[in-house]
Amino acid sequence: MATRRSTALLLAGLALAASALVGCSAGGGGARATFVFPDAANLISGSRVLVDGFAAGRVTDIEPKDGKAFVGVQLDSAHSPLREGTTARISYQSLLGERVVDVLPAAKASAALPDGAVVTATTPRVELDQLFNALDPETRAAVSKAFPGLDAALAGHEADAKATVDSAGPALDALAEIVQAVGSDGPTLHRLLTSLQDLSARLAARKDAVRQTIHGFDRNLQAVSGQAGALGQAIDKLPATLQQAQSALGKVPGAAAAAVPLLHDLLPAAQALPAAAADLRPFLADLAPTLVDLKPTLAALSDLLVETPGTLDRAHAVLPPAAGLVASLLPAIDFLRPYTPELAGAIANFASASANYDRNGHYVRIFVSSGSAFLDASPFLLNPALSQHPERRPGELVGQPLSDAAGSIVR
Repeated sequence: MATRRSTALLLAGLALAASALVGCSAGGGGARATFVFPDAANLISGSRVLVDGFAAGRVTDIEPKDGKAFVGVQLDSAHSPLREGTTARISYQSLLGERVVDVLPAAKASAALPDGAVVTATTPRVELDQLFNALDPETRAAVSKAFPGLDAALAGHEADAKATVDSAGPALDALAEIVQAVGSDGPTLHRLLTSLQDLSARLAARKDAVRQTIHGFDRNLQAVSGQAGALGQAIDKLPATLQQAQSALGKVPGAAAAAVPLLHDLLPAAQALPAAAADLRPFLADLAPTLVDLKPTLAALSDLLVETPGTLDRAHAVLPPAAGLVASLLPAIDFLRPYTPELAGAIANFASASANYDRNGHYVRIFVSSGSAFLDASPFLLNPALSQHPERRPGELVGQPLSDAAGSIVR
């Protein structure tokens, strides 16, 4: 029993050391390949695939065939494709648990293997007993002497050792991620340490200024402590100030509550603003060239407005006499307005009389209408067959009697 516990402790220590050397995670999405191993004990679907010690993929399936294990893997694009001469072996992820597929890639100058290639060049797995058998007798004797001490340390703590081994994997994975992050951020850490070193050197070079700053801060604290009474009085006055502030703040909820319905009413308009802005954008885009073309017009309008005051002054001098002239013409216009039909008839008759034209152009025919009464005309005695009507009503001559809106007759 003591030997078994010692062996378990030794295996646990070796497992922790081996797990610390394993990569963190593997990618996917690259080439596929199948490796043929003599056996695949403790290798499962989902086990990690390492290339040169870096996580590079996952085991997709394990199929026994012809007494051998055909292990299918999916590599990520960074390690694809595999090349001729690539070998693989099953290595320990932990001595007591899962294994990993360790791929030893060939030189990049070699020909690329096709996707899904079968690789038979594999290395047999080394078991734990083979590792112990490889030790020389002196080393085996020294290890066997360590077993009693390990047995005494594990006595009664087998469950704790098992829990430690179970939880060591994630912890070591996290430690590996930290170490990897430190390694990838080495230049950044170097710059940080260099900056800290420069800062320390500058502070050491200016220790007198730093000392004076600290002394000044100490004096300020002493001055503040000396004004403790004044500070106390100011603090005593704070309750009244806080009460006034509380009274003012107490009115805020009422105003805010009154503003809530207004905000609710404004909400539909605010929600419609993006759509209105989107609809307005093409109009504004079309309006931009118009505004550019409007610039000369505005410049001319500016010049016109410069001349406008003088024009208005001259118009002010002309308009009153013009208003008086129009006022003096109103009686004549009122007298001639009822005779508008006669004027329109005369113009129409003249237009129809001059409508004839020949090759020489328009011509006018004048007809003289006269009867026998013309020979008997006398300024003193009228022919009984003739009559006179010197005061015709407006429009009576053309059969369109006319009167103004007030019904006035001829003047």
